[in-house]
Amino acid sequence: MIYIDLDFIDVLKISETDLDRIKQVLPNNFQKRVSGNLILKNTSLLGRMLLYLNYMEKGRGQVEELEFKLKQTGKLYIENEPSFNISHTGDYVVLARSSNSKTIEIGIDIERRKELKNISEMLTYLTTREQEEIKKSSNQSDEFLKIWTRKEAFYKAIGTGIYKKDSLRDINCLNNVIRHKQRDWHIESSLFQEAYWLSCATSEKTVLKTRERTISELESKLIIP
Repeated sequence: MIYIDLDFIDVLKISETDLDRIKQVLPNNFQKRVSGNLILKNTSLLGRMLLYLNYMEKGRGQVEELEFKLKQTGKLYIENEPSFNISHTGDYVVLARSSNSKTIEIGIDIERRKELKNISEMLTYLTTREQEEIKKSSNQSDEFLKIWTRKEAFYKAIGTGIYKKDSLRDINCLNNVIRHKQRDWHIESSLFQEAYWLSCATSEKTVLKTRERTISELESKLIIP
């Protein structure tokens, strides 16, 4: 059985002082790709912190040994280490990482549940079957967001991402198992903290283990005085 760690942290529980303190002891290679506005910087940094914490707890060595690389598709990975993927919304950062497999591919996405104003336009990016499923729903916005997280998780898992929106019409992500390029991909979706949709896509069937991480755990592992 393959297990996936779903580690998450509540951004709202962390102050700027907490972040500044931790930044001082993070290796430079953990901050190279952290850019953008303040919110994006903080969520990106927290994603790296979750990866660091998970890595250290598995006894994989020192975080300075981690070398981030990019696949041809643009997906970030660490050579000779289990696949991982990170997603964030306004309030949460989530890390998905295999705890016992180096061959599995992973994609994850989280979206806040909300009312969408331009849903008709957004439907054009989906397959016909996906559009039909949304149109018959009593809550079209909620159904759209659920399906959207499934699509984004899937496209992140296969390594392409959803940047080419025309391609989103090529693959239907309603089923829990998708056959793509002679390989079965598994997608699992669930409500997260009641206010979010979270979907995880993997190249093999897995068991998800969800746990909240705290700033104190990060601090203790980072050995902050």
